[in-house]
Amino acid sequence: MIAMKESQCHSQLHASGIYEFKLLDNTNEAFHDLLNLISRADAMTPPTGVLRYVVDLSSSGIPPLNAAFQASQKWLLMHPDHARSRTVFLANPDLKRELALSFVRLLTHSARRWQWRFMDTGQHKAAMDWLLAND
Repeated sequence: MIAMKESQCHSQLHASGIYEFKLLDNTNEAFHDLLNLISRADAMTPPTGVLRYVVDLSSSGIPPLNAAFQASQKWLLMHPDHARSRTVFLANPDLKRELALSFVRLLTHSARRWQWRFMDTGQHKAAMDWLLAND
């Protein structure tokens, strides 16, 4: 397992090739740290590969959505050829609806290259299994 970290977000690369990002706080800084780590992982993904990762929001909660959207849209514009991705967001059940509805708008730019799911924090194994699937 390889670890990378920014001040407000940590990541681990599992032997399976799945990255696991954990936000430590629900601030703009934490979200920017997450995007920095995703950028590093994206840069290491071969052109024909799939970037597979978990974003664990269980202890941080959701970052400020408006700022997260702006930062995400900027990231997508700066990375138009980003790797195909499969992402699972692990969140407490009460946070999933707000997060899911908010991210739907973002996906219009990247829907063909990004598959995602929202799962409860207790579904870590199911998240890893879905990330490794080839559908």
